[in-house]
Amino acid sequence: MSCVLAWFAQVYLVAYLPELADEAYYKRWSEQLDWGYFDHPPAVAWWFLAGGRILNLCLLPLAWFNFIWAGRLLGARQSPWLVCLIAWSTPLGLASGVLVTPDIPLLFCWSLATLGYALASYPLMTLALSLALWSKAMILPAMSGLLYLCWTDQRLKPNQRQIRCILMCLTIFILYIPQLYWSANHHWLPWSFQGGRQWRLLSSFEFLAGQFLVGGGLWFIYLLNSYKEFIVDHYSIDWLTSNWVKRTVFRQNITSGPTSVASTSEETVFKSLEFDRVCFFLSVPTMLCFSLVSLLFRVEANWTALAWPMGLVWLVERLPYYKLIRAWKGSLLFVLPCLLLPIIHHLIPLSWGPPRDGEKLKNCLNAVQNSQPDIRYWVAGRYQEAALLGLNLDQHNAQQLSKNHRVSIIYQKAFGRRQSQYDLSVNRQKLQQEHLTCHSLWLGPKQWAQGICAAENIDLKEEDKNCRLSLSRCRCPVDKHRTSVVE
Repeated sequence: MSCVLAWFAQVYLVAYLPELADEAYYKRWSEQLDWGYFDHPPAVAWWFLAGGRILNLCLLPLAWFNFIWAGRLLGARQSPWLVCLIAWSTPLGLASGVLVTPDIPLLFCWSLATLGYALASYPLMTLALSLALWSKAMILPAMSGLLYLCWTDQRLKPNQRQIRCILMCLTIFILYIPQLYWSANHHWLPWSFQGGRQWRLLSSFEFLAGQFLVGGGLWFIYLLNSYKEFIVDHYSIDWLTSNWVKRTVFRQNITSGPTSVASTSEETVFKSLEFDRVCFFLSVPTMLCFSLVSLLFRVEANWTALAWPMGLVWLVERLPYYKLIRAWKGSLLFVLPCLLLPIIHHLIPLSWGPPRDGEKLKNCLNAVQNSQPDIRYWVAGRYQEAALLGLNLDQHNAQQLSKNHRVSIIYQKAFGRRQSQYDLSVNRQKLQQEHLTCHSLWLGPKQWAQGICAAENIDLKEEDKNCRLSLSRCRCPVDKHRTSVVE
């Protein structure tokens, strides 16, 4: 019953939380399909085309059940409903069913790859990892952990597992060639974009705070402690000496045929060791990789999303009941306020933080347009505003602001803002010449027009200030023989 309520909470957020800026940006991708994009591979565009948020509600619960099923096959014994409830009670679990980002197809494909390992299905793993690589480059650390497990999989003979691993890697590479070809012809995007981030020393504190938030508080602390205990217990000299013989004898027993049967106690010990090992290597590579990266660069909190599913399955299995309850109650303190996001979203002014609501932005622009009747172009200096206002990526037809105003939305990267898919537009150079007139307003401060024109901020009328937009306008040259302002 609790899992059903958690799913209905996601339905509520899908219905009442407006489309966010990044979602609108990826939706524009789905309107112009390609083999790759500026920021990420194209899987998120396919996801939007297949259903977007509705597809989230259908497939993301299945993804979490894939993780739970894999855990059961690998030796977990806790109730699947308990694992499901705990997973959906974290901010990561709640958001995964609501927002459409590249992490969503990535998470779904990773669940199939994890299930494929549990089933010893190399074709399923190959297909899932290939699709994951088409979703986001952040799959690489997690993929390395899974490939290590495949290389050391004791369910197969050494020559069999090594051959299968090599074939799997070759197949993944072959299936990824179209995206690599597109990337090579577009300045190695998105790899060059993701790898070109500016140095930011000691951003580890931001990384730790992000993981504390994504994981729902105590879960992150318990997960780090589990990593430490596993390393101490399983890679100490005493452990290697005392358990190597036991593991070797058991492996010989289970592969020697019907004449030799391993004892129940040995089987239980081996499964327990394997369950811990598998969960560790399906979780720690992602967390460790990006924790090291955070020493030099800014790491977004969602980059470690793949470390959490099997990490939570592992914690539910090994933590005592009182710690599970304590961590679950703590995570609710992070999740329950998320249910107020539609209300908070409605109350926050547009000028606070990045743009979020396309309809609210359009209404404000229409109101301001009444006091600026000679304006012909609104210039979006960031990709977020351009996407929220519905501007197509190729800009073949500039987006009309409304039926009542003959004004168009166009994109021109503002000074100091990052590039985006809009900057790859084939018609960008033509539009640059059209909008550099005095009949254009920038959706931002005058500094954004630096290097393009001499701009000045616009003071809005009192009735328009409820929008709290920061607007600027290129100065127009004055014709001495005419009183009007000309281009």
